[in-house]
Amino acid sequence: MLLVTCDGIRRAPSSLTIPNANRIVLKLEHLHRYNPTGSLYDRLYPVLLEFYTRSGVIVPGRTPLIECSVGNAGAAFAWACREAGFTDYRLILPADIYAPRVDIARALGAHVLFSPPEIGPWGYVQMIENLAFRRVKDGPPRVSRLLPISKIKNIPEAPYTQLVDEALGALSVFGKPRIDHFVFGIGAGNTISLVGRSVKRRCRGSLVHCAEFKERAFASILRSGQRPPLGGCWVDPAYIAGTIHGVPLEKLNLDLSVIDTVRGYAHEERDAALVMLNDVLGIEAGRSSALIWAGVWNLATRVRGQTIMSIIFDGMSKYSHERLPCVDVTLDPLRGLIPVQADSGMPEILEPVTAEAGQSEPERSSVPSFWPPPGMLSDTVKPVTIPV
Repeated sequence: MLLVTCDGIRRAPSSLTIPNANRIVLKLEHLHRYNPTGSLYDRLYPVLLEFYTRSGVIVPGRTPLIECSVGNAGAAFAWACREAGFTDYRLILPADIYAPRVDIARALGAHVLFSPPEIGPWGYVQMIENLAFRRVKDGPPRVSRLLPISKIKNIPEAPYTQLVDEALGALSVFGKPRIDHFVFGIGAGNTISLVGRSVKRRCRGSLVHCAEFKERAFASILRSGQRPPLGGCWVDPAYIAGTIHGVPLEKLNLDLSVIDTVRGYAHEERDAALVMLNDVLGIEAGRSSALIWAGVWNLATRVRGQTIMSIIFDGMSKYSHERLPCVDVTLDPLRGLIPVQADSGMPEILEPVTAEAGQSEPERSSVPSFWPPPGMLSDTVKPVTIPV
């Protein structure tokens, strides 16, 4: 088995025997010495910020930016903004997300906002659209000063094709490189769609497999043309926080046509996979990566002489606390989601804003006519490729 990093490869311990003479390639994107926040999104946000800066849409030090996330992408967004010289960047997280993810974002200079608890990412998807494109009664949406740099839509392919090229480069030491299978989860859809598409372009006949919770079949629901239940398993802290929870297909950067198979894995299989990753391989992977590793190992028992690729994309430190509400909130029927107690240390909690006709709008940046980019609020599920 090969463990592939940005600068080379290393072999897994000899104590682990891969079934059926298969070869497994794991891209280690969670290592902080390669990706500063321990996420493959560290590849993505510098590309997005550079593109929009060159295009004149955003100006470092002047344009306020906003993003939504369950934490992995949010940390990468905050890091990239800080490094690029932006001074006002805000991040929407669910109010009941893992506390370490809030701490990381704040340490990187992000102003953290919270979307309502118990409904998961669907709450922050609505918030970012309403904050960035304020709805005016009896009138068209108006662009606010906050410009979204969102992972949900308009994702450049370049960072993902580079990742595949690195894996193929590592395999070249064994002869003509080839990837027969790519295994991943859904997330926001961008990784399984864009990495999967790149693998299929470079390796004809390769297959893309989606691993998901057996108890909560989100990908299967989407493939059947239905919408995942609002909140879904989000309210159960035993399940991993993921972007898929309750979000309709048109709001995901997901190309379902790329996915060939979907298979669910029970809690016991995921726990066993986590032990194998951490105790046997010594990778210190997080729980989301364990779900995917369960899919990799299961596939290896069902095929023979094949090369299977996947990605370790989160570390265990991001799950070091239970997923509990970060703030105490209540729902006021007139004012919406507000803190229970006024506290100088209380994070800001927002909800969608609707302006009445004739109301004054907040100050706006000068926004080029091509903003928002195609697809930001579109119903299409085909990812938009940004030239880089």
